[in-house]
Amino acid sequence: MDRDRLRNIQDKDQFKRNRRRHRRILLVLSVLIASVPAGLSLRETTEPRTELLLNRSEPVNAALSNADEPGVEDRPATASGEIEVKEPFYDLMKRLGAEDAEILNMAQASRKAFDLHMIKAGQAYEIRFDADGSPARFEYEIDDQRLLILSMSSGEWSAEIETIEYQVWERVVKGVIKDSLYLSLMEACQTTALAINLADIFAWDIDFSLDLRPGDAYGILYQERWRGDRLIGPGRILAVQIINQGDTYSAVYYKDDSGQEDYYDSAGRSLQKQFLKSPLRFKYISSYFSKNRLHPILKIQRPHLGVDYAAPYGTPVRTAADGRVVYKGRDGHMGNMIKIRHNGIYSTAYGHLSRYAKGLGVGQSVKQGEIIGYVGSTGLSTGPHLHYSFYKHGKLINPLREKNPRAKSIPSSEHPKFEASARRFLDRAQPSENEKITAAIDRPGA
Repeated sequence: MDRDRLRNIQDKDQFKRNRRRHRRILLVLSVLIASVPAGLSLRETTEPRTELLLNRSEPVNAALSNADEPGVEDRPATASGEIEVKEPFYDLMKRLGAEDAEILNMAQASRKAFDLHMIKAGQAYEIRFDADGSPARFEYEIDDQRLLILSMSSGEWSAEIETIEYQVWERVVKGVIKDSLYLSLMEACQTTALAINLADIFAWDIDFSLDLRPGDAYGILYQERWRGDRLIGPGRILAVQIINQGDTYSAVYYKDDSGQEDYYDSAGRSLQKQFLKSPLRFKYISSYFSKNRLHPILKIQRPHLGVDYAAPYGTPVRTAADGRVVYKGRDGHMGNMIKIRHNGIYSTAYGHLSRYAKGLGVGQSVKQGEIIGYVGSTGLSTGPHLHYSFYKHGKLINPLREKNPRAKSIPSSEHPKFEASARRFLDRAQPSENEKITAAIDRPGA
């Protein structure tokens, strides 16, 4: 079967799995919301950890009973898939017919290599069975780079972690946005990972939650990772062009002679600027910088020398640039606040936080994009949001109007090499002129 046809089949299968998973999530959420007493609200939390329960009185899925477990004669030699939402290792193995004692032995053998409490929904697994139906080998993709292997030998389980080796293919996807870039890429590639990566690449130029509009076009050249005939997912983005409200933004991946990797525009200037355009992913700006604003609580005219970003409670807040923490604590109307000094000219402050990042302290160095806290409503606030303050030479200024200088460029000695690479990549990533979403797979180096 050729790879294009195989990719289309796997896209359809992945779409079906995503749809089933979304339905399950909506069902769970509806039950949770219905169970919340009046007057209480559900707050976002950090990413949940899947629990390994080896001594359960009943299975998580009440519809699953011993009568539903496959018989040895009906069980295939291998079983593979993705970890389901809220499916611990124990429940997975019971669903596949393993005995409690065997599951316990596997968990104990894995402990030194990888804690099976930490398995995550959406990660791929494969299990192989002996002729008698007993599990003989279990593989689990911890992340993009590591594979956990549990294997049975001489009556004992052993565990090891291997580096995942992929076949890498190049793929081009082009289209015109109708609703959002996320939905457009989901239709084309069955994944939103590309949209998330693009938001990081263009964090200094495009605010993906506000700037993109229907009718904007895009073209993306990226790598896909395969293991045999199984698509693992998208890899590195090589080049992208986005036409946003008539302006063209380009990004090209380039690794220089010293081994430094970065994304550059078509002229060889780094896309990484001195400050992020916004320090979090937000819903909307609820209050702009103003020297005479009616305060929503005090009901008096007073300056609002910052920008308020409305976002769900618990949304991660990231430092806008490299710097050092100079203040962390309560600060009157600002509630829980962090202030970061970036250099002799600029500082930023982040107010109304619900809590701080674990281990963050005064004097600590932070890198651009590093999580420093989480959105809250502490201090004088009517609801969850981030108050973002921007200082220049100690004076509060409007961050939305401050010119954002670029960080670095390609060395002149490497311009010929960069230009050749950029031309080849960007020609392939040229956005489509029609509204039809197109996709093609090429061998590396084609």
